[in-house]
Amino acid sequence: MARRADHTREELRQMILESGRMIIQNEGLQSLGARKIAREIGYTVGTLYNIFADYDDIVIHINGLTLDELNAFILREYTEAKSPNTSILRLFSIYTEFVNQNVNLWQALLDHNRNKDFKLPGWYRAKIRDLFQWVEKPTLKICNGHKRQAERASRILWAGVHGICMLNLTGKLASIDEDSVSDMVESLVVNFLKGLTHK
Repeated sequence: MARRADHTREELRQMILESGRMIIQNEGLQSLGARKIAREIGYTVGTLYNIFADYDDIVIHINGLTLDELNAFILREYTEAKSPNTSILRLFSIYTEFVNQNVNLWQALLDHNRNKDFKLPGWYRAKIRDLFQWVEKPTLKICNGHKRQAERASRILWAGVHGICMLNLTGKLASIDEDSVSDMVESLVVNFLKGLTHK
């Protein structure tokens, strides 16, 4: 068992998050536990809670890394199109691709049942807002500069695409429709944007 003095506080923090992330990635959130992380990094559970407030705090930080990775993936893969509709379709295609490549990490964003007293920290909510802004920017053009309308529309789109991905991951999509996930996402986005344009 390693001694606490073997690593700095920041090194321990990174070790905990990397270990937790790998457990989720390979086995799913249901396999994650403080004892398992401690065992993986060679420290005691008490050491984990000297770095993080509690289990929820650890999971939120791991999920924050997943949001960062999604944002970086969009930044790397996305090229804005002349048409805002095409831009939005591209964004959700990239999002769907990321979900398919990172199933367990993405599902941890949904499956984490936080303690009822746990409040999402401001830095985490900011990461979510950053992701919404990818869609809000082209949607703002469709909404003729009406910011509130664009914000609401982009969140509805995110929720719809999110739902399709969730149904697919839980194996419930096949019972609803035989179309592929990408076809359903495209149909949802195209038809929603048509309605938004004619509103």
